[in-house]
Amino acid sequence: MSNARPSIPMRAPARVRPLHWRQGLQFKLALLLTAGLMVLGISTWLAGDYLVRAELMADSFRYERESAQRIADRLTGLSDQVQELSNTLATLAVQVTPAARAQFAAVAPVLVERSAVSNLIVAVGIWPLPKMLDPALDRASTLLQRDAAGVFNPRSDYNDARTAPYYEESWFTPARYAAANRCYWTPVYREALTRQEVVSCTLPLHDGRGFIGAVTVSLSVIRLNELFARFTAGSTGYSLLIGSNARLLGISDNAARQFGSKAPSNLVELAQQMPAFNPLALTLHQQDEAFISASVQSAAYDAATVSALKEGTRDFSRQESELALASIWNQSTRRDAAGDKPLLLRVNDDAVMHEPAFVTLIELPQTFWRLARVTSEREGFNGVHYFFSQTLLVVGGAALVAVLLIYLTINWLVLRPLRRMTNDLAHADTAEDSLHVQFDENADNEIGILSHWHNERVRQLREMMERTIATNSQLVVESDERRTAQEALAKAQERATLALQAVADGVIMTNERGIVEDINPVAEQLVGVNTRTARGRVFNDVFKVLTTRDDVAADAALPNLAELAIQRGTRLEYHGGVYLQTESQRDVELYVSVTPIRTRLNRVIGAIVVFRPITKLAEGDNLLPDRRSIDSVTGLPNRIACDRALRALIDNVRLTARPHVLLVIDVDHLKRVNDTAGQQAGDEVLTRLGESIVSRVGGAGEVFRMGADQFGVLLNNFDEERGRVFAEALRELLGNSRIYWESKPISVTVSIGLTAITDDTHGPVDLIRRAEDACAAAKRAGRNSVTIYESSLDRAERSVDDSLWVRRIRAGLEQSLFHLTTQWAMPAQTHQLEGHVFDILLALEDEEGFWASPNAFQPVAERHHLVPEMDRWVIRNTLEYLARSPDTVERLSFCSISLSSGTLADHSLVEFLAEQFQRHPDVPARKLCFELREDAISEYPNQAQILCEAMRSLGVRITVDHFGGRNASDIALIRRLSIDFVKIDALQFRSLGTDPVEQLLAESLVRLARTLRKRVIVTNLGDAGTLDAWRRLGADYLLGLAIAKPSPVVFYAPGG
Repeated sequence: MSNARPSIPMRAPARVRPLHWRQGLQFKLALLLTAGLMVLGISTWLAGDYLVRAELMADSFRYERESAQRIADRLTGLSDQVQELSNTLATLAVQVTPAARAQFAAVAPVLVERSAVSNLIVAVGIWPLPKMLDPALDRASTLLQRDAAGVFNPRSDYNDARTAPYYEESWFTPARYAAANRCYWTPVYREALTRQEVVSCTLPLHDGRGFIGAVTVSLSVIRLNELFARFTAGSTGYSLLIGSNARLLGISDNAARQFGSKAPSNLVELAQQMPAFNPLALTLHQQDEAFISASVQSAAYDAATVSALKEGTRDFSRQESELALASIWNQSTRRDAAGDKPLLLRVNDDAVMHEPAFVTLIELPQTFWRLARVTSEREGFNGVHYFFSQTLLVVGGAALVAVLLIYLTINWLVLRPLRRMTNDLAHADTAEDSLHVQFDENADNEIGILSHWHNERVRQLREMMERTIATNSQLVVESDERRTAQEALAKAQERATLALQAVADGVIMTNERGIVEDINPVAEQLVGVNTRTARGRVFNDVFKVLTTRDDVAADAALPNLAELAIQRGTRLEYHGGVYLQTESQRDVELYVSVTPIRTRLNRVIGAIVVFRPITKLAEGDNLLPDRRSIDSVTGLPNRIACDRALRALIDNVRLTARPHVLLVIDVDHLKRVNDTAGQQAGDEVLTRLGESIVSRVGGAGEVFRMGADQFGVLLNNFDEERGRVFAEALRELLGNSRIYWESKPISVTVSIGLTAITDDTHGPVDLIRRAEDACAAAKRAGRNSVTIYESSLDRAERSVDDSLWVRRIRAGLEQSLFHLTTQWAMPAQTHQLEGHVFDILLALEDEEGFWASPNAFQPVAERHHLVPEMDRWVIRNTLEYLARSPDTVERLSFCSISLSSGTLADHSLVEFLAEQFQRHPDVPARKLCFELREDAISEYPNQAQILCEAMRSLGVRITVDHFGGRNASDIALIRRLSIDFVKIDALQFRSLGTDPVEQLLAESLVRLARTLRKRVIVTNLGDAGTLDAWRRLGADYLLGLAIAKPSPVVFYAPGG
């Protein structure tokens, strides 16, 4: 039978004249970009011509050198003042007679106080050679030391003969070789009397006899550091004052704060703590090495003088002698060379400022201290950056003008026509509407050609769609006929199975090779073999009979009766003389009838064997096996047998107090297997699961078939925890098993409820109810799990609270106490032209006027099957509201209404929806979107397909909620259905912003939806930090508390 419509021939597309090359957008765009590049190139050339970077760099370096030189000049002035004071004291010391030494002690402090450097000076002294100033004394030194109050007090400790001679100290002896009126600046040393660190200006004393002693002016290193900090305060960067032997004499405040309370004493120690100072320390070391090397090679070098200085100085090495004499010999040469050529050193990562910097290194004359001025490279080039920023502004302005011209031209030539096309397509809500969109073909460019070919392809698609609809209609008719035939066959097989079980005789069915295919309960009892064991075995192995009671006789055994009847093609019948031999009973005389089974074409496909004990016929059915206690599908004991076993076990518990456990195992989504693969596939799944459970339980307990998709397991001597571990292992075993039906794998999971058998158990009914309540809780928790019974799961405990909510729900339906609320969904991409999108939610007003959220009453409504009525209430009231609010309809893209699985299963749903749309013709059907859960369409695939096809014809959109993409059969079903959107629950990816694994999983899920050609709505967004991540992944709409809360003001969108 075929009702296919005839194919519609497609007419050839009309020809379009080609464009002239000057009319093409490519030429116009190339011409415009060439002009823009010319403007940008000319602007860049002019900027480079007016602003010369090299000159700006030189100016910046010159400024930094001058800044460092100003600090160096102040320090040089300080050393000059100290040397001037030393010369004055030396003049006074040479003229003072031994009798007037007290007068010197009074005048010297006055001279110090009048000096500009008095705050730095902690001691002055006259140190004559033996018998030079006083012929009668070997030690005639005069030392004036400043105490904490600032008063200079004379000290004569160095004149004590018991102490080491002062004229052998390292701060005295090099003055013998210094030039007149020139200080020898000592390295930092610790003064013996005050224990202060000082640096001294040692000036030689000369008269007609030659060198007669020295004058010292000692400066406090601490006060010198404080003065240096004042010199450098307020300047950018930081500065270091470095003495001989790389000793740090001064540190500016900026650096001191970075070094902390324990500042390093020399540059070597600083470089060890902060490796960033290694280049500076290495440069100074190389300068010192080069200076000493030049001194040794100069004509002024005298090895005898070096040896004499070493021998005449206490604790003085030869290297220290060479360094001291080198600074004296090369004093003027080194001063001139260093003063004219400051050294510039670049540091990639400064330890104080933590950025690139450059160091200006200046050597001070006389003292040969070195000033290191460190400035940030960024701050040093502020002027350069300013001028370059001006240049960039000029170039950027020119580029902006060029880009603006490009944009305006492209907008006029390309974007404006494309925007018009986008608007036309955006207003086509369905595929059928989009097939009627026509573009303007009048433009003389590529846009006009694109519009022409689009119109041609749309026309061809319309013709193809008509042919597809006709073919699909024919397929639907044929599919319905095939489904009807399959259902009739399943019913016939079910009737045959029931009839087989109801027969009072033993019945065994075989195939054409004499292999047992089925056996009824009576036959199981007689032959002592259950259905599961008998299937697949040779008939003679199951039905063992002899022709005589003497089982030793060689000719006593009968041949394979089933095979014999099949070979002969005739019925065999034995009214006696056939004796059944089993392990439990011997020599039972039977009546046996063997009949071949034939097809309509008279082909023999098996045999049916009927038998009964001859000696028991008179006693009726009382001595026949209890057919009611055996399940016909799995061959397992059924609910009746389970009740008997439970009664015995409960009595045993009350006597022995041994622990036992009952498991109720429910097969998840077995109805889906029956709907998709047929009733026989479902029976095969149950049989194989029963075999797996029996194999796993072994001798630890008993297994029962409790109902349609339930098994029961009694575990003897198991406590609750051990039972839970066993149940988890069993759940994992069954979930990982594969069952093949017609060469196709079938995977199922199970939900398990567990309850302990205690002495307070009322009976089998109470015990099974507890286990079933725990199993129902496991299914509510998402299936494929194990739940232990507790009192909160008891249906009786929930009954009081449920009854209250049931009354409220009934009142809400009858008295209009339900209220619509809406939650706005934000477009993640550019969909604003489509209008606003909302989720329709429900609130229930209680007796006191408070509104309860769906979380409070939805579970009760599902348990009491009230959700379908609530769904219809939402649909009616939403349509009525939209009919009263045409402005809302105009701004609305669509609103989503969730439909429960119970509503989907309702066969009158499509008729109800059609009636509602007829009542409200002013509300376009495309403004509504029905939301179905993924597990609901998997449970009711046929109803889902009927609903989707009906709604597609009306223009209503369909959304799949809780899209997971984990099951291939679910994905295949979604591909077949006419679905527009899928919803992804963001709670699955709580760490999307930080976890790369979750990002990969979310991206794969969105990509799967795109491959299925579905748009994506992300729900339950509670964290605003993940919004950008979902946008990048390609979501179309974002929904959740981070976007907008449910509003009692219906269809309220933030921002209007």
